[in-house]
Amino acid sequence: MITADQAERIAAEFMEALPDQTRTDWHLREFPQGWLIAERREEPLMGAASYVVERDSGRIMMFPSFIAPVRILEEYEQVAARGLPHDSSPAS
Repeated sequence: MITADQAERIAAEFMEALPDQTRTDWHLREFPQGWLIAERREEPLMGAASYVVERDSGRIMMFPSFIAPVRILEEYEQVAARGLPHDSSPAS
């Protein structure tokens, strides 16, 4: 199990590696299974993926845009199988 501080460090390192992200562009939303990396935008980007730092492992999971962030927060156990570890690709 990781702590909130560890999740913050994992998310910061991950988000800094993405183009056009700064610390003010995102924040963490805690839920029982981990932390959703939530972007601060007035309008969500069409086709944008969602990311979760999992509480048990510290692994970052990527979810396709058709899985709404609210579903991730409320139904993680049901949608977790549709996510991919961030270092994986659908072809691997």
